[in-house]
Amino acid sequence: MSALKTAYASAPVNAVVLQTIEFHHQAFTDENGINRPFRFVSSSDSLTPVNCPLEKSAPVDGGKTVNFDPAPLAITDPTINDNGYADLQITLGDITMDVEEQLDRAVSSPGELKTYYRLYLLDVDTGKVTGPENVPFQWSLQGARCQDGQITATATIVDIVNRPFPYYLYTPAFAPGLVR
Repeated sequence: MSALKTAYASAPVNAVVLQTIEFHHQAFTDENGINRPFRFVSSSDSLTPVNCPLEKSAPVDGGKTVNFDPAPLAITDPTINDNGYADLQITLGDITMDVEEQLDRAVSSPGELKTYYRLYLLDVDTGKVTGPENVPFQWSLQGARCQDGQITATATIVDIVNRPFPYYLYTPAFAPGLVR
């Protein structure tokens, strides 16, 4: 049983599930003009960023431990319907003007606004963060609205039901052994 399933099943008082969200777009830049994602962790009363390790396959900073800024974060887990669509509802509060301006710039710029949702476990006794405890899929942000320091957005994975398995398409270019 995974650590996340164990935490959900037994609800230990020293283990807290942390929800994180990461936003990527080519228009997101820091004060030096370098492209950077925005990362947030669910927290309604903390001002301290949380250091969380990323999976090796992460699109930016793969395998590194990075800061996730605390913010009031509400995420409604997706349900998959018969059409194969899965929507992730995201509400993020206490957003700075910098994030709002960057999001406005991303909406008017070409390129896809990508989102990654990860779950981590925090051991309250030691302060150690483990994870990610889920497989972080790439979501496409379909709609986002900023109002009074709060972002409301919908992220979608289109047609995950009909996604080929295995995920890799085996072609002669990928697997030369297919050619006789």
